[in-house]
Amino acid sequence: WNLGSQPGSEAEGVEVTEWEQEIDSIFAQGTRELDFESRKRLYDRYQIIAQEQLPLIGTFNPLVLTAVRDRVEGVDPRPILGALWNLDELTVDIQPE
Repeated sequence: WNLGSQPGSEAEGVEVTEWEQEIDSIFAQGTRELDFESRKRLYDRYQIIAQEQLPLIGTFNPLVLTAVRDRVEGVDPRPILGALWNLDELTVDIQPE
């Protein structure tokens, strides 16, 4: 999160809030923690911070071109999920053209 250009170095001239420092600490501890429940508690705390402070807001939408044969019915492409997210609902018209 708040690293300088070299691993383990602090970023110079950057103000770091307490919650950002806590996130850094959580991730550093998480890399060393072997106990699943202890590690889960760390990442649960990260989730709470992320919900309260919103350090990241995912606003990306990948540019994807999807082509599906016209015999495939029930295709409902979604920007993030793709064309086959509802694969179990798709049908194929097997009538000869």
